[in-house]
Amino acid sequence: MPQAPLDHLYTNATTPHQLSRGLYLMFPKRFVPERTFGPSWGDQGQSDIVFASSRDGLHWDRTFLEAFLRPGLDRRNWHERAVIMGQGIMQTGKHERSIDHFENLKTSSCRIRRGTVRLDGFVSVHAPYQKGYFVTPPLVFQGRHFWINYSTSAVGFVRVEIQDEGGQAIHGFEELVCARRTW
Repeated sequence: MPQAPLDHLYTNATTPHQLSRGLYLMFPKRFVPERTFGPSWGDQGQSDIVFASSRDGLHWDRTFLEAFLRPGLDRRNWHERAVIMGQGIMQTGKHERSIDHFENLKTSSCRIRRGTVRLDGFVSVHAPYQKGYFVTPPLVFQGRHFWINYSTSAVGFVRVEIQDEGGQAIHGFEELVCARRTW
């Protein structure tokens, strides 16, 4: 797991996960003081929104260090307080959740926007066209069914392998192919 850098994090927008008791999600504003919007803007810095999760509300995991919400193409979002997440996440469809955020803060076009993510789509792993792989941290599984949430292109596929603690494939669970999504 990568070590999270020492970032300036503000307005944490922490919220409990609706479906997983004891899981907390946080969407803090990351402030980068050494960057600037432009010479005519009065304040230094730029910001975006990052993602963290916790099982106890005290220790936070920031495995995915890239921005969760980027400033985007709108120039009015490229300053020190341009985008800030609202608090709370609502399920607004069978397969989606809505998250509100402010954009264009400190401008005459300041507004609240609604963004959507797939039901549990806060982070994802992306593989290039050629090939990629991802190894999860060790998991303890209890139950009869194990589901993965994935999406591919028309020519894409996912291979899943279950390994023991030493990284060796468990017999019968070597590179199972998930070729298409079942709805």
